Amino acid sequence: FLSKSDKVLRATANTFSEPSHFTEALSGLSVMSSKAYTVDIKGEAEGYSVQATYAEKDNEKQISGSLEGPQFSDVEFLAGIDKDEIKVSAPLLGDKIYTYNYNEEKNGYLAESMGADNVELLDKLCKQIYSDEEQKKKVLELSKKYSEMYKKLEFESADKESFEVDGKDRKCAGYKTTITSDYMIECVDIFEDYMDAQVGDLLDQAVTGSDYDDYKESFDELRDDFKEMPDIDITFYIYKNKLACVKAVDPSEKDQDIQILFKGGDRRTQNMELISCGESVMKISGSEDGNEEVFGVSVEGEKVGELTYDFKSGEYTLDIEDEGSVSGTLEGKRDGLTLTMEGAGMNLSLDVKKGAELQTFSGEKFDIGNASAEDLQTLVQEIYGISGGNSGYNYDDGDYDYDYDYDYNDDDYNYDYDYDYGDDDDYNYDYNDDDYSYDDDDEL
Repeated sequence: FLSKSDKVLRATANTFSEPSHFTEALSGLSVMSSKAYTVDIKGEAEGYSVQATYAEKDNEKQISGSLEGPQFSDVEFLAGIDKDEIKVSAPLLGDKIYTYNYNEEKNGYLAESMGADNVELLDKLCKQIYSDEEQKKKVLELSKKYSEMYKKLEFESADKESFEVDGKDRKCAGYKTTITSDYMIECVDIFEDYMDAQVGDLLDQAVTGSDYDDYKESFDELRDDFKEMPDIDITFYIYKNKLACVKAVDPSEKDQDIQILFKGGDRRTQNMELISCGESVMKISGSEDGNEEVFGVSVEGEKVGELTYDFKSGEYTLDIEDEGSVSGTLEGKRDGLTLTMEGAGMNLSLDVKKGAELQTFSGEKFDIGNASAEDLQTLVQEIYGISGGNSGYNYDDGDYDYDYDYDYNDDDYNYDYDYDYGDDDDYNYDYNDDDYSYDDDDEL
């Protein structure tokens, strides 16, 4: 036999394991947790267009693409990270491959100017970008700790109550537990430990002074808030092994309860309502007719949006009150999905698929981490020339003499303008030279 705690856990899992057709199509995104996948994006908005491809294979990652707009055209790029280096190449920056090795010691100008602590921080960030195995382990540890916290809750049977499920009143079994102030503080402590293990050392180096203090104090503020929290009774009402209602109430103020109602339909979460102190705060209303499903959201009685989805053709329309609408197609597949969107001044297409082909970088390497100040100066000169500047000038010779001796007091730059607006329409622009004296009677 299942314990009361396990019955609540099973009902919760059953309730949220029934996806709508729309969310089921989105499940194609799960291929992004595989070892090899590709994401293609194309978009246009306000005269700009972008095409980009993100590919990942065995932790190695690449992004490539091109940008076009009123101020530029066909700006191509390729960037990637492997087990040792970050690599970037772009025709706009010449034919070199710009590299940064995050596993080796750096002795160039970059390390000198950034400082050892910031270089160490950058290297750690690169390692986390390359492989998220450690992050996944920490997330798993966090999940286990909260699972243990759930097991600490003690459940007891509550009086049966009736709730609307699938259009009818249903008598539902109830199971009650109490959430205490100390319990919530312990949950905050667990999450703070997780954040410190995940990014704490990086934040410690990346932010200083009041910014880092604010990060740490946010957890203290949460603990202070929960210290003032009264004990809260939470009751889970279950019908046919799924949730019908979750009710939270302060035992000393039983008329101040909060309820989440699962009214069902084709799925238990198809129609839901949030009620606070007897007043409806939010509703999710869903229906299904033939190949079409519709979801609407209203807040305090006012409709805020509606999604219509034809799960056979993949066509959808999303209407947002006071904001307009977007439409397109969503087609989920076992090995990915395709999404298009048009509206709100933009066109967008997204294609996610399993498998990846990584591009090969070509060109001479330029090691940014170990480059000297002179190397970087030369590089800047080369890029400046490539990107349309005054190429061919040597900053070390006399071509760029910035010691300009402009004598603004000589006759070459004498701006002694005589603007006489008081005469009869004569506009006498006297530049100390009669050649620039124009009278209205003059013909051009």
